[in-house]
Amino acid sequence: MGTANGSDGSTIVERLDEIEFRLNEIAEARRKLSTEMSDLDGEMARLKKEQAALEAARLDHCKGVVISDHALVRWLERHHGIDMEMHRREMASPALRDAVAAGARGLKTAQGTFKIKDGVVTTFLTGKEPRR
Repeated sequence: MGTANGSDGSTIVERLDEIEFRLNEIAEARRKLSTEMSDLDGEMARLKKEQAALEAARLDHCKGVVISDHALVRWLERHHGIDMEMHRREMASPALRDAVAAGARGLKTAQGTFKIKDGVVTTFLTGKEPRR
């Protein structure tokens, strides 16, 4: 029975040996991948723990100091020399001016949404802001 030839001229026993060898190769590759996955899971857990600790340290660093948006804008303007008026002019597009003049409460653009209250543009949202 073990001497019957397969379509490629090999015997059944030879083909069974080939299949068994390949199955063992696959099993060994799975073991290696499993070990690698376990190592990666461990590294990911370690990095997430370090990330949480660093986030906590960053928040602690600023603890007790509340900086208003106005103070931040003035610091950027005066300390870093950022021309806020140039940015203000860029924001005041014809579409935004028309929305304010029409008494709109907001204006959606391709970049995000301007919020308007009592004729004043109060904020700009992209939809990617972190939740507070």
